[in-house]
Amino acid sequence: MAKEIFGNQALMVTPMRADGSLDIEGLRRIIDYVIEGSVHGMLFLGSTGEFFSLTAEERSEVMRAAADQNRGRVTLGFGTADTGSRLVAEATAEAARVGADYVLVAPPYYAPLTMNSEEGLFQFFRAVGAASSIPVMLYDGGSAIEIPMSVIRRVSKEVPSVRAVKLNVPYPAKVSAIKEAGLAAVCGIEALTMLMLSYGIDGFTLGVADLLPRETTVLFDRFRKGDIQGARDVYYSTLLPLINVALASLPQYIACFKMVLYWKGLIQSPAVRPPLVPLDETRTTELKAVAQRVGLL
Repeated sequence: MAKEIFGNQALMVTPMRADGSLDIEGLRRIIDYVIEGSVHGMLFLGSTGEFFSLTAEERSEVMRAAADQNRGRVTLGFGTADTGSRLVAEATAEAARVGADYVLVAPPYYAPLTMNSEEGLFQFFRAVGAASSIPVMLYDGGSAIEIPMSVIRRVSKEVPSVRAVKLNVPYPAKVSAIKEAGLAAVCGIEALTMLMLSYGIDGFTLGVADLLPRETTVLFDRFRKGDIQGARDVYYSTLLPLINVALASLPQYIACFKMVLYWKGLIQSPAVRPPLVPLDETRTTELKAVAQRVGLL
């Protein structure tokens, strides 16, 4: 039986060696690190996991390694984004075979403004959902496409496998509408996490949880228990300073996360693949300063 999509679902990077090949040993170390940090679950092969630059075989290798290292300890999710419903359905079936508890499905990401209508989005999600044997989480804002509430409501009514929506849109109040539609709401924006908690999210998928897994879980647990001031304390004193530096320029946030994990000795290299680029000296210096300030180094 699939585990619940709830709480701190760490949004995992995909570590690589200096030559660009996968660092599977490093991936296993990060998995143990975040689980020991009390995360409720892990989500692989999202944007933070650089799925867009991995081959099909590499994505499969990540799935197999993640499932093997997790060993059922926490909820396990995989992004299965692609350009068409059959491709997504095939990747979703593979995720189910390795033992995933859920998949994250973004709108088709090719030519987003010209190829996606409301009806097309609904048909896409219905086809993917009908083919899935495990719960599906829609990615609102994935592929730079906001999913209209009219589509989300139709999907909620007609596609039982769709259980949740991840929000990567700058509208915290949309949480309420999603929950009214009968779906779990999951935050995907570090800078809006406190606001979305206040609107009632059921969890979040944040890349910063790769670095500070215990603190992100404490944030969620304190808020859910009614300790709002305690949640604010950990968010504003520890998480937000790191978020402000690592996500100040979105094209480099993955490189920032990887650099800290490299400094901590968890991965072999901070390498990213094009179109992403390494950090420059100034960004690296400021990142190390804030990582030290919040107790990561």
